[in-house]
Amino acid sequence: MRKWISLALILVLVLSFNVAAYADGDVTQAKPMTKEEIINSKECREAVKAAKIEFESQKADNAGGPVLFAPAPKVSHI
Repeated sequence: MRKWISLALILVLVLSFNVAAYADGDVTQAKPMTKEEIINSKECREAVKAAKIEFESQKADNAGGPVLFAPAPKVSHI
C-alpha cells in the first residue's frame, strides 16, 4: 500500500511539473525586427540625432585645438 501511495505522489509531482513547463512555454516569442524596421524606428532616429549633436559639439571643441592624431614617424631601421 505504501508503494502505491509513493508512486502516486511521484506521478502527481511529475505531471504537475510537466503542466507548469507547458504553461510557461505558451508565451509567444517576439518577432525579430527587420533591418528596415530598426532603421525607421523612433529610437534609432533619436539615437542618430543625439550622436550627430555629440559629434558636432566635439568637432566644435576641437576646431582650434591641437591635432590629436598624426602619422607615425618613418621607420629608419628594422
